[in-house]
Formats: sequence, C-alpha cells, structure tokens
Amino acid sequence: MTKIEVRPGQDIGSALKAFKKKCAKSGILKEYRRAQRFEKPSDKRRKQARESLKRARLANLEEL
Repeated sequence: MTKIEVRPGQDIGSALKAFKKKCAKSGILKEYRRAQRFEKPSDKRRKQARESLKRARLANLEEL
C-alpha cells in the first residue's frame, strides 16, 4: 500500500504529485493495466524475450 504523509502547510497538489510518482515507481498502475486483460503464456514469453533483447541492446550501446 502506497502512503504519502501530508505535512501541515503542504500543498495538496505537491502531495498528489508525490503520490503519483511513488505509484509509478512501485509499478502499481502497470500491474493493474496488465491484469485487466488475459495474456496468453506464449505472448508473455515473446514479450519478455523482446524486452530482454531491448535491455541487452541498450547495455551494449552504453558500453560503446
């Protein structure tokens, strides 16, 4: 559960911004959207393979 403590005198807008940032970092929204529809196991594996290739390419580019 993501919590943000609003200090006395703190603007509600900045507290909301901090809450959204914390949710994004923890991956809550990403997980929620992923769970909204069924994904076949073969599609999951294909997606994971694509993402790992992307990470490898980025790591390769950073080395150069």
